[in-house]
Amino acid sequence: MQKIKIKSAYHLLPWRTALRLNIVFWLGGICVGIAAVVMTALAKLSDHFLHNYVLHYRYLPFISTPVSLVIIALITRKFFRGAEGSGVPQVIAALNPHCRYQKHLISLWTALGKYLLLPALMFGASVGREGPTIQVGAAIMFALASLIKTNRADCRSGLIMAGGAAGIGAAFNAPLAGIVFAIECLAKRFEHHITDIMLGAVALGSMVGYFTLGHQPVFGKAIVDITNLQGWLSIVMMGIIGGLLGGVFSYCFIATRRWMNRISLRKSLLITFVFGLLVALLGYLSHGFVFGTGYQQTSMIIANHEYPAVYSFYKILANFLSSTSGIPGGIFSPSITVGAGLGQIVSHWFPHVEPDIIVLAGIVAFFCGVTQTPITCFAIVIEMEHVSSMAVPLIVAALIAKFFASLICKRPFFDALADMLIAENEYHTAKQVKKADFKKIR
Repeated sequence: MQKIKIKSAYHLLPWRTALRLNIVFWLGGICVGIAAVVMTALAKLSDHFLHNYVLHYRYLPFISTPVSLVIIALITRKFFRGAEGSGVPQVIAALNPHCRYQKHLISLWTALGKYLLLPALMFGASVGREGPTIQVGAAIMFALASLIKTNRADCRSGLIMAGGAAGIGAAFNAPLAGIVFAIECLAKRFEHHITDIMLGAVALGSMVGYFTLGHQPVFGKAIVDITNLQGWLSIVMMGIIGGLLGGVFSYCFIATRRWMNRISLRKSLLITFVFGLLVALLGYLSHGFVFGTGYQQTSMIIANHEYPAVYSFYKILANFLSSTSGIPGGIFSPSITVGAGLGQIVSHWFPHVEPDIIVLAGIVAFFCGVTQTPITCFAIVIEMEHVSSMAVPLIVAALIAKFFASLICKRPFFDALADMLIAENEYHTAKQVKKADFKKIR
């Protein structure tokens, strides 16, 4: 991706335009924070509805899950194209200077479509809300760009980056992780010239979540202190396992989405129905563990609640099937849950190591194995769990995981999906142009 250069543009802007730019960043940060809080609250209500009404009837998900996935995928495909999936690839694609579909990918209308993940969660989908919040944040910032009264592409790119960063910062209640995410995943390099205004946007977005939701560890307080060689060995082992499994997940995910994009709408909806049935089956076998975002299950694992080892693999499959079905929904929080489950399994191999150490390493390792963004992954976990003493071990786990994941999936997860998204949009545009030319000839 072409590097984004903000320094010259920002310093050459008239002072009125520069002032508007700062105000838009800060105002946008507050709006993104509000959108993230709304998404979080509605996701919790969706989870409550699922567990208190849908799962009250044990066999109901065999109907509700596949039917809801098909309906949501159809609505997304027909009316909110670009809203399917995580949302991070759309933001990356919109930042690509060669992308001609910027307005389409991060419009407010497309952002509205991301909220379709809520009914999906209500009826059993295994997806996360953080990726969609990133796309919503970028869309809000992009919509506010008209207030700057400048057509400079670099200023608009800065707004999109800030919106995505504020989105993940507010979603995880982790503002520093939002900055790191923008640098590592969106900008692809450290742009210190814009960190001051971007930091303001992320901070304000996260402050809304701070004062609304509080500032407690997201998954409960973890006990972490590596005191022996076994602890470091467990970190290395967790990095290898998480990286390999994350790489396999990414490779299969990308291949499946590429295949789904090539088949007809009717066939893809039929596949979505089958995927929904399989998710319902996994939910039945796991007594509902695989449904939803996974926040509750992660909290219970960190609190040393034991889940059967097979549940982690059920969750991997459920998230894979839900996310590739064409509905809006991300892989962040489900990946965290899977990583926590893998850490719980490996913790039994190292009885002289605090289980929380291996669980946190598992979260970072699998998360990084999927996304191949090591700095973002360990920054999110450290900031969410308030475990700065684990910084070095988690960095080690993340780097090992990325190395082994890259052996299986050469192209980073979000970049590969962004490239696919650009190619798909170009194909559909070319198809529409050919149809228009054919009508003119006739």
